[in-house]
Amino acid sequence: MLKSDIKAIMDCYKILKNRGMKDKNNCLTYEDKIKWLCLFGCTELKSQCADKIKVKEYVKNKIGKDISVPILKIYNNIKEFNIKELPDKFVLKCNHGSGYNFIVKDKNTSDINKIKSTMDLFQKSDYSMVSGELHYHWIKPLIFAEPYLSDIMYDYRFYCFNGKPVFMDIVYRGQKPKIYNTYDLNFEPIYNMRREKSDYNMVEKPKLFSTMLEYAKILCTDFELVRVDFFYIDDNIYHAELTFTPTAGTAHFTEKYNLELGSILEI
Repeated sequence: MLKSDIKAIMDCYKILKNRGMKDKNNCLTYEDKIKWLCLFGCTELKSQCADKIKVKEYVKNKIGKDISVPILKIYNNIKEFNIKELPDKFVLKCNHGSGYNFIVKDKNTSDINKIKSTMDLFQKSDYSMVSGELHYHWIKPLIFAEPYLSDIMYDYRFYCFNGKPVFMDIVYRGQKPKIYNTYDLNFEPIYNMRREKSDYNMVEKPKLFSTMLEYAKILCTDFELVRVDFFYIDDNIYHAELTFTPTAGTAHFTEKYNLELGSILEI
């Protein structure tokens, strides 16, 4: 093991201890177990599948067809970026963290210098040192472009424990703060699970909900905990990402459900 790897492990350990990480035997809540998994659940496969580029091939092999958002271009660094070769609307992303995105709705009026400086900053950041999620440390940072899919985005997020989906969120990205609706696997609302705002009048059950659920069942089988995310646009399903330690164990669930989910998840 390289000295840089040992340092990364120790730095993540310090971050997580400051957030109240407990010994495995004392992890009772869902959030406590996520914090433990951030450090001790790290595997080579998780690093591969947390990589927003490499995961697309993993999903294709598991599902048997390509359902991921396509890649328009991959850049080793922002110096290779050429906005002229991309469509008028696109999204730039880094592959090695969360939130490292730049949305371009009109390339003809965009600030190129801002795009370049922002993406350069993102690429040079070690996300594991931001979040304490160690599996991000071993991802080679790259920049890539994807199509801009829609002005209104619904994320369908299936939370899967020990190889089985347990519940799901629908996250509406069209406004701030985001709207989080939580459902069971029969698409029945679960009220008061989350601390975030909900509005169950906003979303109807998608025509292809059962297909999304089947995809989630396939994609979760290799992991003790994974959130399988999809975009659903015009009756098309796009796989978005696999998330292994959602929010790095920060408080997003009410006390009742934090403990209840912790009793279900085995680590």
